[in-house]
Amino acid sequence: MRHTPLAVPSLQAVELGYRDNPYHNAAHAADVVQTLGCMLLTEEFRASLTAMELLAMLVGACCHDVGHPGSRWVPVLRPFCAVLISRLD
Repeated sequence: MRHTPLAVPSLQAVELGYRDNPYHNAAHAADVVQTLGCMLLTEEFRASLTAMELLAMLVGACCHDVGHPGSRWVPVLRPFCAVLISRLD
């Protein structure tokens, strides 16, 4: 009997969580993971991180836009920002 590593079904579930929209999709997540991989090639950057921080960064890069509807959040955030700005006065 062959065992599937836990990462394979987990990554498949993450991929299925991405919606089919023009930007915030699984291809964008793969691009972010690849960019992080390039950053981690820098010894100074990689050496400054713990194993847990590396894991958190990789998981975050994979999952950061799961379920994103593809729309911009400006109309949603505008009223919230107005409240914050009024409280700063």
